[in-house]
Amino acid sequence: MSFVKRHLSNIVLAVIALGLVGTLLATRGSVTTTETKARENNVLKAFREPEVSRLELLRGKEEIVLVRTQPEDSGIDHWNFEQPYQERADDGEVDDYVSTLQFAEFARRIKPEEVDRAAFGLEEPRLTIRLKMGEIDYELLLGKNAVSPADSAYLEVRGKGVPKPGVVIIGKGLVAQLDQDAAHFRTRDLVPYLSVALKTLVLEGAGGERRLVRPTGEHAWDGWRFEGMQGNLRVDKTNLDHVLGQFADLNAESFIDVKEAEAVLKDSETVRIRMVPKKASSAIATLEVGGPCPGGKGMVALRRDPDPLAGCVPKSLMEGLSTPAKDLVDRHPFAVRPDEVESFLIERGKQKLEILRKDNGFTMREPESGDIDGALGNERLKQITELLGEIVPEPDLGKLGLKAGVGKVVLRVVSKDARGMVEHRISVSKPDADGNVYVLREADGGVLKLGRQAARLLKPDSTLVRKREVLDLDRQDLKSVHIDADSPFGRISQTLNRAEDGTYALVKPPKFGHDSGLVSDVVDGLLTLNAERWVADEDDGSFGLSSPSARVKLTTYPHGEAKSRSVELVVGAEASGGAYASMVGDPAVFVLPRTTQQAIETWLIDRSLLMLDPNEVERITLKRRDQTWVIKKDGERFVVESGDLAPDKVAQIMDLFAVARAEAALHLGAPRPQEGFREPSLVVDVERLPARGERSSPVHLEFGAGDAWRGTSIYYARRKGYDCTFAIARGRVQPILDAL
Repeated sequence: MSFVKRHLSNIVLAVIALGLVGTLLATRGSVTTTETKARENNVLKAFREPEVSRLELLRGKEEIVLVRTQPEDSGIDHWNFEQPYQERADDGEVDDYVSTLQFAEFARRIKPEEVDRAAFGLEEPRLTIRLKMGEIDYELLLGKNAVSPADSAYLEVRGKGVPKPGVVIIGKGLVAQLDQDAAHFRTRDLVPYLSVALKTLVLEGAGGERRLVRPTGEHAWDGWRFEGMQGNLRVDKTNLDHVLGQFADLNAESFIDVKEAEAVLKDSETVRIRMVPKKASSAIATLEVGGPCPGGKGMVALRRDPDPLAGCVPKSLMEGLSTPAKDLVDRHPFAVRPDEVESFLIERGKQKLEILRKDNGFTMREPESGDIDGALGNERLKQITELLGEIVPEPDLGKLGLKAGVGKVVLRVVSKDARGMVEHRISVSKPDADGNVYVLREADGGVLKLGRQAARLLKPDSTLVRKREVLDLDRQDLKSVHIDADSPFGRISQTLNRAEDGTYALVKPPKFGHDSGLVSDVVDGLLTLNAERWVADEDDGSFGLSSPSARVKLTTYPHGEAKSRSVELVVGAEASGGAYASMVGDPAVFVLPRTTQQAIETWLIDRSLLMLDPNEVERITLKRRDQTWVIKKDGERFVVESGDLAPDKVAQIMDLFAVARAEAALHLGAPRPQEGFREPSLVVDVERLPARGERSSPVHLEFGAGDAWRGTSIYYARRKGYDCTFAIARGRVQPILDAL
């Protein structure tokens, strides 16, 4: 008795819970009052989407049967045809159709006493829909069109366990959504497997034979290799992705009969595809693509196994599917992404470079210790992983120096299960007379020949731990800058002096003023010079530094105990992002940023020599071909003295001359034939107001032919009295020409 008293409350709660469970089980298939009220305007008064298991559509002799299954291995619902096909259905289309039934609403309910089944077309419905949902079996009969609303139709709802059966009128939109044929539910994906699910892939026909398998063994990688061909070499992932991308696009734009497809393929050039899944219980898939589709739209694609299905696909897919084996061979030393690499090691003889990823950057262990900027470390990795060589067929490892390779490179990446590291290794030969090296991939035995530039990336060096800072001079100390440089228009030789009060003077070439903006560009770029990147500890003769494209010498003032000093920059051949360069006295080679390179290769001559100050102008004569216009100053504005020119054009022309700053001086000396000064596009003579000294002397400008300079459309231009050709942006000249 004491036990019952102690546990009375728990016993009562248990009894209540059991009662609720029993009630729930007893009423599981019934429709609650709340559910009926919530679906008051819906065609179907009860709907539980997870319980829907079968959908049938009957239209005359056509029968569509779709069954919902839940495979044990995936736990994902799928829809399959039972009629009129035996194949997977398009899950999305079937789910959308079921959703349409779930949310379908009627326009009006017909009173039972007003129902005339024969008159409403319900005795011989145009469409019958059957839906099995748990213990409810819906049957919907779509009859004739109703009088109102326009294009609406009668629909009878009946069946086993159906709440509130009867006849309703549904709108034309719902009629169109429900009245679907079998093709609407067919999956348009002709390829049954994703590439990640395959262990073997074979393509034959157009493009030749390509047998690909997943690699296995100690050196297996995440990708594919050839089987029994191309030396069993690794397949290039990026190029193969282009082929696999065509598989993803093998979606039928329209369906055709399988026998009709076979007849077309029989007499056409095709690609035959065989796909063997990793899962032994999954069926092998075979497909064939090629030949014109009936009607001339697209080409035929036929899936023979499993579940035969044929359709029309875009003709453009054939180009990717017929990619030959030689274009799929991987020509990279490594098959990893830069962001996957946790560390890399380069060894050549006693030299060693070892880098480890650390936080957001890297740290170097050999040949020096120190932290590495993340951007620089990632750039080096990117360059290594993107290296591209030439495949050496049937290589003789002894002759190539790879039997006992003098060097090796090891990239370590995290394993797929994240439980350890996987090493990707290559052996590297000594450089030959031209600086080329041969590398042996340990993974597949492939041998590549790499050129001098690529080989340099596989050489141990300490450039990654060098700071990007090359020079850091105080502007107050600068005394002079002397530049000798090649440019597309000839040699540039100029000297810029800086007085101790901070003023600049262009002393070479003489008789030219300097341009403040260009001076700032070159001085700022040189005084605080940062390398785009360091590329080598020393010059190996391939950087063009022995025949430099430019030399720059900076001289400083002595201050206090600090003596005057000179530093010299030598610029060599073009490089990605700039040009190779080094400082005299330091053998290391770096890439000079493109902006600084261009500043060095630009004359520092005043760019304002083509500009006109309207406050100084008295009269302007413009000549173009055989026409002449004269503009004169009248008070505070300019007017046309002769020639046909609208007043607003006059103002526009004067505004443009006021901002006609040149892009740069291109060369000294006489004009060149290609610059178009024999027949100028425009000749301008300017009379300036008197009593202003030098600024009262006349100005004569000529604008020659159009061209391009450093990516900018320009006109060539000259000013009398200055033996120099300028480049001026087309946008500053063309509106003047258009106005005349």
